Amino acid sequence: MTARVGSSVVLPCDCTAVCSNQSSNEGLHIEWRTFSETVFERLGEEHYEGEGYEGRVDVPEDKLKKGNCSLFLKEVKAEDAGVYQSYLLVKREKRPLQSKRVFIQSVDLSVHEISEQFSGNVPADHIFHCPPLASMISSRRALLLWCITCTAQSQTFMSVGNGSSAVLPCDWTAVSSTPSSDQNLYIEWRTFSGTVFESLGEEHYEGEGYEGRVDVPEDKLKKGNCSLVLKEVKAEDAGVYQSYLLVKQEKRSLQSKRVFIQSVELSVFGKNYEILWACVKQTFMV
Repeated sequence: MTARVGSSVVLPCDCTAVCSNQSSNEGLHIEWRTFSETVFERLGEEHYEGEGYEGRVDVPEDKLKKGNCSLFLKEVKAEDAGVYQSYLLVKREKRPLQSKRVFIQSVDLSVHEISEQFSGNVPADHIFHCPPLASMISSRRALLLWCITCTAQSQTFMSVGNGSSAVLPCDWTAVSSTPSSDQNLYIEWRTFSGTVFESLGEEHYEGEGYEGRVDVPEDKLKKGNCSLVLKEVKAEDAGVYQSYLLVKQEKRSLQSKRVFIQSVELSVFGKNYEILWACVKQTFMV
């Protein structure tokens, strides 16, 4: 969706499908966030407005009770452009490091000045985005186009064979200085649909479907290497993985602040797609 600078916009969200299992006496915990930070949270009467969004965002409590989790954003700024995702936070049955996120909605917001409506310039948000690598294997021409165009962009792309192991790269030193010796690093890897792995000191949590297959080795983590080790790769593991450093908020918030570190798109292929791996390998080695 598109909005003008200075206007107001409503980012749509309907949680009736995922909120039906919540008990009536339990307040809904809703979060809106971008890839890098929390924009807004509401848990009953409590709410938190992200840095830079103070006084401009809300999910009205009366609407939320009816299943409408739409985000109201006022006085839109150019820097508000980006992808917003809404989540329902629920308690995990297993002992967790934090609440489980259930993905609800994703909204891509573009922001323009009034004059840009009639200009020939293409907004930065409309720049070509790479499709999933697995979707390009239908033809050699499409695959070659992906290799030439997409590998030049900032997101890391990986392709591995079904049943193999993969190491999704991550270096937290790029976003944070070395913590004090008595401070444990809190690292999270996640996809759009949920948490894959969390680590806080000796404690860790493995997401549903990833049990026994994922790890961020503690000895490497202390040296700045937060790479995710994924074993026995499955076809359903394909997707975009994001790593975050979780830090305590200076302001009172409903949970820790996430600092975005790395995004990795993982594609999984079978034995019939050796050409796919050969193309990617050759492209990255150039």
